[in-house]
Amino acid sequence: MRHHFHALFSFPQLRAKKPTRSIPELFVTLRAQGCIREAQWNTLVHKWESFRGSAEEFLYRSGILASRDKEEAMLGILAEQLGLTRCREPELYRVHPAAQNCPQDYWLRHACILALRPDDAPVFLCSEQAGLQCLADVFTLCGVQARPLLASRREISRLVQQSQDRRNPEAENLESEFDADFLEELQSSAEMPQSELLDATSEAPFVRLVNGILSCAVRENASDVHFDPGEEHCVVRFRLDGVLTERFTLPRAVHPPTVSRIKILSRLDISERRLPQDGRFSMTLAGQVCDVRVSCLPTAYGERVTLRLLAKEEKVPDLEELGMFPEDLRLLEELVHISHGIVLVTGPTGSGKTTTLYSILRQIQGPDKNILTIEDPVEYRLDGVGQMQVQEKIGLSFAQGLRSIVRQDPDVILIGEIRDSQTAQIAVQAALTGHLVFSTLHTNDAPSAVTRLVDMGVEPYLVASVLRGVVAQRLVRRLCTQCREAAVPTAQMQAVLGLSPEQSRSAYRAVGCVQCRQTGYHGRRALVEIMPVDAELQRCISRTPDATALREHAVRAGMRSLRDAGRRALAAGLTSPDEVFRVTRNLEDLRCLTAVSAEL
Repeated sequence: MRHHFHALFSFPQLRAKKPTRSIPELFVTLRAQGCIREAQWNTLVHKWESFRGSAEEFLYRSGILASRDKEEAMLGILAEQLGLTRCREPELYRVHPAAQNCPQDYWLRHACILALRPDDAPVFLCSEQAGLQCLADVFTLCGVQARPLLASRREISRLVQQSQDRRNPEAENLESEFDADFLEELQSSAEMPQSELLDATSEAPFVRLVNGILSCAVRENASDVHFDPGEEHCVVRFRLDGVLTERFTLPRAVHPPTVSRIKILSRLDISERRLPQDGRFSMTLAGQVCDVRVSCLPTAYGERVTLRLLAKEEKVPDLEELGMFPEDLRLLEELVHISHGIVLVTGPTGSGKTTTLYSILRQIQGPDKNILTIEDPVEYRLDGVGQMQVQEKIGLSFAQGLRSIVRQDPDVILIGEIRDSQTAQIAVQAALTGHLVFSTLHTNDAPSAVTRLVDMGVEPYLVASVLRGVVAQRLVRRLCTQCREAAVPTAQMQAVLGLSPEQSRSAYRAVGCVQCRQTGYHGRRALVEIMPVDAELQRCISRTPDATALREHAVRAGMRSLRDAGRRALAAGLTSPDEVFRVTRNLEDLRCLTAVSAEL
């Protein structure tokens, strides 16, 4: 008797399970409003099945609410569902003194806080329904009756941190540029035993100093912290929105033990002061778990220490949230949905290349794709993506990791950076065998990526075969909308940037106010130059891979330059002429500026 296989062997536990958890009405409403894209919906529903938390928490963790517009949309829906009023002008609220009766993790866990309005009326701020259920407990613990209001998690986190700062006097010392007593305590502790520097929970002044400076940097969204020793002082600088800003000045005597504390945290040799050292550590700062990359460099006045701060829980933005113009966004979306080939993102360090690549991965990921990455370090965590970190000390390089990845049946491969010929060759081979490869290069513009690959030893005909497009990118600071002023650029700036009369009349300049810390800018957006590789450009690459010739062809085919993107941002009032010049200038611009100045 013949038996069918499925009749003989039945594996009911392996059959696809139908969804058993109902989809929250909040998800459906956000989808209807366009906050959840159709391409995201199936993945979101699939992940919701195994999530054991509230709908609001799920949306935050999944990155759906990475933009403020989408978060506000959710809060509007919740306000209607719960019958609550949305908190207005939350930056004017302050934490209620009685909030200290509850531990900080209680407020963070339930996403709520007891606060005071500008008129000193007590209010209970919560960001989800679960937090609202804590109102009775808060009355019992804090002895305060308060009106419940709806607030975002960002707003609540700021107030929770304010509550923590009240418990930590050193935070107030930092904000007041270190009072005299604290500085005197630091100097008197310059010869502190190593055991105290090693203790992360110690009340020793240098432990408090380092923790305080790093917490301050995280609160201000600094990407880097620099400890720069001089003859008499050590200057602490933060990189805010891509620009270094002097933040604190410390006595020269406190610099060595401060460096020792950082070295101990990152497991470096504190006795070695003659050679450069690199390390890293993880730490909870201002309520966030951060990875900190450390670089120590010996100089004439002592070791310069630079720290790169990477928030582990930072959400990956959608492509729409990067600030690209609609026509650039459409072109990029066409590039990322191809089946195979190489797509490169280029630009200097700190130009947002990794963020753009991860936004691309979020756009294309799904249960039908096997996505693997090799990075140094892993800057974002993405569910459903296999992420591997380079470990040079044990021989795991980009090239070695990439060799293993191609044996894992990937659909999409992300290489953090193509640094050498070996990695470039393997990436090209992976693209030739049907994989979609994303990576970064350090070049000034899109056409130069072709010549860089050729310089690395990849044959021009191979580059032409696998390269599908290049995105050159810069980050430009956004003008603060509270204080910007309309101002026609100077004649020199108009000439150098190639501004039309209409663009010049639409320009604004940075002023500075309390909201933007007197910088005139708040946040950043991307300027991009996208070069798709068409058939004619492929022939051009195969014949003469010259950057100038490639640029001329790409421009004829419709490519818009970084400078053009800057002009469009300027005309829209998003940034200033000085900022466009800063991120797109070259030697030719400086010569033009000199010539125009001489004529005037």
